[in-house]
Amino acid sequence: MAWQVGEKLKDGRYTIEQVLGHSGFGQTYVAVRNTGNSERVVLKHLKQEIDEDDTTFRDRQTAFTNEAIRLASCEHSHIVKVRPETFWERDLVHMVMEHIQGENLEVLVKQRQKPLPLDEALRYIAQVASALEHIHNFDPPLIHRDVKPANIVLRNQNREAVLVDFGSAKEVRAGASLSLKSIYTAGYSAIEIYSGIKKDTYTDVYSLGATLYFLLTTKIPTPVQQRVIEDLDIPIHINSSISQRVNDAIMAAMEIKPKDRVQTVSEFMQRLGQPLKPSVIHQGLQVFFGAKVVSSNPQADKQIAEQAAKIAAAEKQANLERQRREQVEQESQAMKKQLRELEADKQRLAREQQKAESESQQRQREAQVVREQLQQSEAEKQRLAELQRTTSEKEREAQVARKAQVKADKERQSARDAQIRVEQAKREAESKKQQLQQPKIELRSAKGIDYRELEKLLKNKQWYEADRLTYGLMFKASGREQEGWGSIDLDSIRKFPCTDLHTIDNLWMHHSGGLYGFSIQRQIYAECGGKLDFSYPNSEIWDKFCDRTAWTREGKEVYYPQPFFENNLMNV
Repeated sequence: MAWQVGEKLKDGRYTIEQVLGHSGFGQTYVAVRNTGNSERVVLKHLKQEIDEDDTTFRDRQTAFTNEAIRLASCEHSHIVKVRPETFWERDLVHMVMEHIQGENLEVLVKQRQKPLPLDEALRYIAQVASALEHIHNFDPPLIHRDVKPANIVLRNQNREAVLVDFGSAKEVRAGASLSLKSIYTAGYSAIEIYSGIKKDTYTDVYSLGATLYFLLTTKIPTPVQQRVIEDLDIPIHINSSISQRVNDAIMAAMEIKPKDRVQTVSEFMQRLGQPLKPSVIHQGLQVFFGAKVVSSNPQADKQIAEQAAKIAAAEKQANLERQRREQVEQESQAMKKQLRELEADKQRLAREQQKAESESQQRQREAQVVREQLQQSEAEKQRLAELQRTTSEKEREAQVARKAQVKADKERQSARDAQIRVEQAKREAESKKQQLQQPKIELRSAKGIDYRELEKLLKNKQWYEADRLTYGLMFKASGREQEGWGSIDLDSIRKFPCTDLHTIDNLWMHHSGGLYGFSIQRQIYAECGGKLDFSYPNSEIWDKFCDRTAWTREGKEVYYPQPFFENNLMNV
């Protein structure tokens, strides 16, 4: 859920003026307090994750409220002030914080488009470090977990750094291991943020070192998940003005493994040569010196105590209710498990009984089959013996018949071969006779073409060579020898010399016995319905013509390989 500009919350006490944005944890807004001087404040509430149940979200909201109460008692010049007035609106608890006028460090670096001077960057880091040291000295310590340039704002009036966005902060108790999803800022978060490794003060140290890395290089550090395969660029290699001491301190703060890393903010500042001054540490004195910090706002303390009591009572009731539900759920699961086991046993017994009955019936069937086989075996033996005698006699008869058939087949084949030879000899004699009776063909040409080579090839039945030579002679006669076959168009055919056309046709018709030539093609074309007026035939006439001339078969073009002509198969 996100509030819209103009919406009123807490019975009209707050009016949403601007949506600042949202992080992985929650939504943040600028609101106007509709009482007194109408001051601006910042409101923040958590977001419920898609896969988060209501109970878990309620527990997170309780922790969020406790965090707001603890931060409300925190008085530190570099920590955003949290008001002791959390409130609920539509099942969401809201934290109220001061509204700081100023720009954050991420915007500052991007505007300058160059690294910050070392002294300026260290001044901001020292101020943020004092804020972290302050919350780390809480009992138990409070870990910010989202320190980054965008969460450090410079006040307009004094240009001092203020750490904001405590919505992701968590208490760290002994042995605690906080589970997170991918809601942190890549490049500034330590490895334990994304795993079950314990988070502690060194978690914020990593983020503080990564923030200084950005201020001095303008580069966002390589995300820690990628650093197992991609080394982090050394800061001093990017900005040579960085001192070796500062470079080493940054690298020590950004060690991947927590045990290898600088453990506290104070140690990090010592390595930078900027030790924290005791005067800026406002809490934790009782830990180190036995001093007790006296509150400067009794009325706020009273309100905080009342809210803490209410939250503690609600949390206790929620814990009791959760325990009761867990107990009921455990008993229900135990009963369901027993029922499942009983049902499984029942089904197992039924399967075993069914299997036993099936095996018994199978054994009875097998015994019946054995008895029937024994009864039939003797009769089968006698029948096989008789069949064997009959089969032997039939095999001898069949063998005699096969030999007679083979002999008859050979005789018929010999007769057919002789008949074929006789018919072939008759055809050859008739062909020679016709050739002798026919007059000699005149090899005339209107273009002076010599057709003697074509006549020689046709006489020798060299059909393939004669066919290829005919192509060339036709190109020459049509004057398209250089252009090739595709260049002979309808106009070229009309102008083709009749003398040469007759000579080529007569040679082919004469030597092929009337099988091949333009004349026989013209006759077939006319029989198929074609008109001899140089007009193109329709597809039906053309398909008939191609089938008759064997250019196509069933509508598909027929390819005749060269051996068809070379082996004189055209004679067949």
